[in-house]
Amino acid sequence: MQTTYFSILAKKQLSLIFMFLAASMLCANAFSTSIQMDVQALRQSPRIRIKALESEGKIDFTMVLLKTETTNSYEQGRLELVDRSGAVAGTVILRGEDVRHAINIETARVWKWEALRNQPAEVFKFTVNSNLLPKSRLWWWSGPLTDERGIYSGGADEWCYLQALFDAAEKVEVTNSTSRAQVARSTDVNEQFYKEILERKYGASLQRFEVVSFSPTTKVLWFDWQRNWWGTLNVIETTNNGAPLYWYDIEDPPVAQSIESVRVVTLSGQKYLEVIDCTHMGNGMLYLYEIRDGRLRRKLRVRVIANLSVAFEPRISRISYRDLDQDGDDDVLVDAVCVETRASGSLGGKVYTDHREFVFDAGDFRERKENRVGKDELME
Repeated sequence: MQTTYFSILAKKQLSLIFMFLAASMLCANAFSTSIQMDVQALRQSPRIRIKALESEGKIDFTMVLLKTETTNSYEQGRLELVDRSGAVAGTVILRGEDVRHAINIETARVWKWEALRNQPAEVFKFTVNSNLLPKSRLWWWSGPLTDERGIYSGGADEWCYLQALFDAAEKVEVTNSTSRAQVARSTDVNEQFYKEILERKYGASLQRFEVVSFSPTTKVLWFDWQRNWWGTLNVIETTNNGAPLYWYDIEDPPVAQSIESVRVVTLSGQKYLEVIDCTHMGNGMLYLYEIRDGRLRRKLRVRVIANLSVAFEPRISRISYRDLDQDGDDDVLVDAVCVETRASGSLGGKVYTDHREFVFDAGDFRERKENRVGKDELME
């Protein structure tokens, strides 16, 4: 009887082990999938956009991967480079870059990707020799995601041959009067030239770099040493063909550790530079600068990002430019919904309003404090 008992016990243990292994295999299949994307799948995918520039035996790829409600991460890709003989030439790890940082405003305009640039998306940019296309492969991870039944999955490894990627891509044309870099960026002087100047000036490499044109000869150079963590901006005056002339002085520059956004706005027919910065703690200010006579003069500073006892929802306040006092000049209105933050850092509890008005007065923007609404800690 004792032998029979242990025999039965051993059988039950083996049965449990086999059940566990089977369940593990099912989970692995449910949570990890490998999908090959052919030319048709790449072209028809609502999440993928591809540009390719062929020049001098090389292909420059720009691949945009849109994030959807069910697909929210494309952080890493992998290039497996194989030559025509089948010999492995190497493996390259690709890091996804936010679309607003990877594709500048001018390039988006030329490529008709302005709307795309304002969507949540990540970008892979890489260059390969054309003789590597047939057998080399690109992999990317497209998860986490849920299927049409709402069942959660750990995501999928999607991949394609580089030849399929090239065949599915929209081709970027190069004319006799333009170089590869000029087509990609649509500027008179390659932006790489400005980037190299800044790296020499600061003695450090840049992880992100973008040029915003304030005028045909006034360029705002927005850059990060560590992406979205350490960065600033410079303004440079150039000749008509883009050669640097001099740097602008910035009176009262942004004080946070990085720059959230930079754009040119026009108020009452006059251009201003709008800058939003952000600290490591998640607080940020809006600055309006007038640019003239070799200087940036600050005309306005107001909080538009908060991470205190309250946080703004959405993260950046709504900024409006319109005539508030009916005097014919554009003014500045900043509105936000404030939500209390819990000890855990999540939002919840009471909801407040933050409302600020700044009217144009004798060349400056003066706050109408009588109309101010908001918590004292938000009034910097």
